[in-house]
Amino acid sequence: METVECVNKLPEDVKQCLDPKKVFMFSKSYCPYCETAKDHLDKLGVPYQAIECDEVPMTMTQKKQLFTMSGISTFPNIFIGNKSIGGCDNLLKLHAKGDLKKLLQQAGIKHN
Repeated sequence: METVECVNKLPEDVKQCLDPKKVFMFSKSYCPYCETAKDHLDKLGVPYQAIECDEVPMTMTQKKQLFTMSGISTFPNIFIGNKSIGGCDNLLKLHAKGDLKKLLQQAGIKHN
């Protein structure tokens, strides 16, 4: 699965990275939980976009906005459409319960 950065830098308003019909992950390139989440989405055939927040400067305003949007300050920070699902553990739990597939279907995101 190919990950695509939102842009070469985060927009001032990080909400601009989100799309109602896409999965978007705020990630860090060195984070094992981020890699696990990406691998899991890849195995499920879920298309997603990611931006590596350690390689792209984030202002305090952007960090605060991301926290306000998701309620978490850790990575990965995963969104299905405009809805935060939390991090890697949340992703895995949603999948185990069968709720991930439902959320993807509701958002109109094609997957295997």
